Amino acid sequence: LLPPLTKAGQAIGSLAAGLAEQWGLPAGIPVTLADSDSRCGLLGMGLALDKDAGAVLGWSASVQMLTDGPRLDLDCRSTWAGCYPIGRLYTVDAKLGDAGHAFDWLVRIIGGGQLSHQAADHLAGEAPRGCDGVACFLGPGPKTAPQAGLGLGGVFLPTPVTYHEPTPAHIFRGYFESVAYSIKSNLAAVAEVAGQPATALYLGGGMARSDVLATVLPDVLGIPVNRSLQPQVSALGAASAAWVSAGMYSCMEESVSQQSHEFQEQLPEPGHSAEYQEYYQDWLELYRRLSPEA
Repeated sequence: LLPPLTKAGQAIGSLAAGLAEQWGLPAGIPVTLADSDSRCGLLGMGLALDKDAGAVLGWSASVQMLTDGPRLDLDCRSTWAGCYPIGRLYTVDAKLGDAGHAFDWLVRIIGGGQLSHQAADHLAGEAPRGCDGVACFLGPGPKTAPQAGLGLGGVFLPTPVTYHEPTPAHIFRGYFESVAYSIKSNLAAVAEVAGQPATALYLGGGMARSDVLATVLPDVLGIPVNRSLQPQVSALGAASAAWVSAGMYSCMEESVSQQSHEFQEQLPEPGHSAEYQEYYQDWLELYRRLSPEA
């Protein structure tokens, strides 16, 4: 009833002539099975040990932890288990939903198409922690995305604006802080199901380019964050599978271990972490007030 399972790094066919012509590639080149984009992201960051935790933030976002056996979310709360293509490892996975996509939309709406992502990140760095009460719900929330479902969101700010007019800097930073809060909530769920706390987090994907997010995240989590200096970690993970298929390495573990993985370690600042605990609780309370079941 089910097709046979194929390991990552195995060739599963060759590229058809029609697609090859569309993509500008030679017909007949081998097609290799890799893994999901999120698990390829973990491979691209070199994660290969039990208890390693990583967040891959691209168009969408996920938080995962490696475990030495399948850890099932029997209460069907927020996570699911997956096989990892190294050794006998598994993953506990939570999806945050739109991340980079929502940020791109926000930049286009506020900047009118004239603002770059880098400029928006620079502006976000000018706003204070907590964003003077500005809060964002544009996708990433406290619950995993499939569980959260569709709902209402937006940018929320204190009124009347006569007393304080929020700037684009407040809104951009508010969004980055919301992503950090979502990672915190979902990482806690992942750790509970995995039965082990996260002692550090590896960060990759296009949104890892954000200096503000890379600074906010360890303060919100209270643990070190290792930011990949190569954001395109999913592509690197997929390439590791291709190298195995091409015979350059004997297995995925060898392929991943032979790649260069460079990180910038970001440490939490205790005073900032204490401050963010209050902001995080405020964000959770606002989410509860916005939720239909509240």
